[in-house]
Amino acid sequence: MLPRFSRLAVYENPEVDKMAGVAMGVATAWLLHNLELLQKSAEKDHHPQTQSPLFGKLPAEIRNEIFALTVTEDEDLSKPYGRQTYYWRPEFRGPRRFNVALLRTCKRIWLETRPLPHKLLRNLPWAFFLAEENRRPPEYRDKGPRQLERAQKFLTTQWQALETIQIFLQGLTKGNIEGFFREPLLQPSTIIFTIRYTDWLYWESQYRLGLDSRQMRWTRLPDTVTKVVMEFEIIQSREQELNNLIAELTRLEERYRWYRRDRKSLRILNSKKPCVKEWTWDGPTNYGDGRTWQHHPSGYKMTYVVKVVEWERDEA
Repeated sequence: MLPRFSRLAVYENPEVDKMAGVAMGVATAWLLHNLELLQKSAEKDHHPQTQSPLFGKLPAEIRNEIFALTVTEDEDLSKPYGRQTYYWRPEFRGPRRFNVALLRTCKRIWLETRPLPHKLLRNLPWAFFLAEENRRPPEYRDKGPRQLERAQKFLTTQWQALETIQIFLQGLTKGNIEGFFREPLLQPSTIIFTIRYTDWLYWESQYRLGLDSRQMRWTRLPDTVTKVVMEFEIIQSREQELNNLIAELTRLEERYRWYRRDRKSLRILNSKKPCVKEWTWDGPTNYGDGRTWQHHPSGYKMTYVVKVVEWERDEA
């Protein structure tokens, strides 16, 4: 069982929470006021640039599509992670970054593209690592929701825009998950829990795959959650074990339910076909200092299998 993250004592103090909430509210109001003044100034004094085909010929709908493709989130491959780290994987081969350079080009473009980062927060899963230090990228400083530096600067509206979040979960325990959700501004509607191959209990010795149904039943998710997605990853040679686990989840679905703070439950609704998606990718056979294990194939790569199961709010 993993320890609760180090800042939990602060989150558990209601007086500290209240003071922090007041401070964040004042800071948010100040920033929003200044952004409003900046927008009014830009609207009043900017060059229309109709001489440019971008603004003079292309309709706004097409410009918005171009801007949306430019202002996006991707991997910064100029600072790649090591391939043998525990967190190197598809879409996480380097630090995630927002490409917002376009917003700095001129006032006219800033006025049209300013809402895009907020839309990205709403439409893309924001990733968190609820894992030990060597299992998360170096820019993720702890196990709390403010683990990234840019998250520490979020406005209230930006926290509220995080409707879908992804948590790389090393240790499914009540303390881990509830401790993470003590951030009051974090109220997602969809949570994606990703359990990587090396996050399974005693994966090094091929210990039987399993989920602790008691921890699931004891854990209370925010009341805003209407869907839980679990991504289960295993190496290809152990795929049948994962199939057996998913079959158990559906056969004993009353035991494997998620619950919210309001005591309403989320369950696997499609028991005939619980696995809604699956894919494979090629990753390393060894980690860290190059250590490998007997049940890994020889060579520098092996196939990883990911299977996805969804829990949804049971309205019956």
